[in-house]
Amino acid sequence: MAAVLVVALLSTSAGWAAWTCWPPLIQFRIGRTNVHTRDLVQRYLHGQLAFEPTARKLAILYQRKTDLIARLPVKVAAGRSGSVTGITLPIPEGVSADDPRLVRLGDRAMELMMGPEAWARLQALQRERRGKGEGAA
Repeated sequence: MAAVLVVALLSTSAGWAAWTCWPPLIQFRIGRTNVHTRDLVQRYLHGQLAFEPTARKLAILYQRKTDLIARLPVKVAAGRSGSVTGITLPIPEGVSADDPRLVRLGDRAMELMMGPEAWARLQALQRERRGKGEGAA
């Protein structure tokens, strides 16, 4: 009986380790999160979901994807310390990335995920960078 318990515990531990640490499974989970996100956005755009509940669900999916990306190994290349992967909104087919409904939804979800203060700082930083880019051109 003890041997069965040990095998069960080892199997469970190995499964959990693979689910949380093995890059191919993490990539699978990121893909699955992208599918859920795309479906959520599509339902919102078709008027099946209200704005605020959709933004809250989207914030949860953004956080899940962020957590999963953080578990992937950083590939360090030729003197670089790594790179940051941005969280983007998977856009349903036939919808423009500039659609104001998408922009508003993505912004609200990011604000919910980051918190209003961090979101405001990020927005200010982006405005500052855009201003420097325009002045240099």
